[in-house]
Amino acid sequence: GIQFKYTTGTTTRSVSGLKRIRQYYSGFFRARKEIGKIQRREKIDVLLIGLSSFWFTWSFAMWSRRNKVLFVHERSEYPFIGVSSAWRKLKLWSYLRITCRLFDVLIVITRALETYFSEWVRKDARIYRLPMLVEADRFGSGILKPEGLPEKYIAYVGSMQGSKDGVPIL
Repeated sequence: GIQFKYTTGTTTRSVSGLKRIRQYYSGFFRARKEIGKIQRREKIDVLLIGLSSFWFTWSFAMWSRRNKVLFVHERSEYPFIGVSSAWRKLKLWSYLRITCRLFDVLIVITRALETYFSEWVRKDARIYRLPMLVEADRFGSGILKPEGLPEKYIAYVGSMQGSKDGVPIL
């Protein structure tokens, strides 16, 4: 029963860099327009955002404050993992010290993330821990360890590429 809309007008990300930029910005402006229309029809209580871009987040934060809407951000991982370039370090610095302070509530999935972000959110902001959606207990029964492996080992399933979720940071 939850209605949703792709404000970019598509579920497919363009291969063209220029088209992706156009999709990104048009999606943002259409989202702002759509949220305004909904707010005029019925009161919005919560605005949940997954973006980390400062300008877009700041824009939604100001709208939320003007309209007395709870502004919520979800973080299921550490921000900007594998930061190496000066530009990425600057983005991380501004995200932690400026952007994180815009939120009324931050939703995280682990105690470690809760501890990490508690330093960066406003003092009056709340951090809500919503445990991971994977129930590890479901996978424990009936699974046998492959033969020939030591008692302690790491099994990795995923992309061998990239600096974010790949093997290089395992």
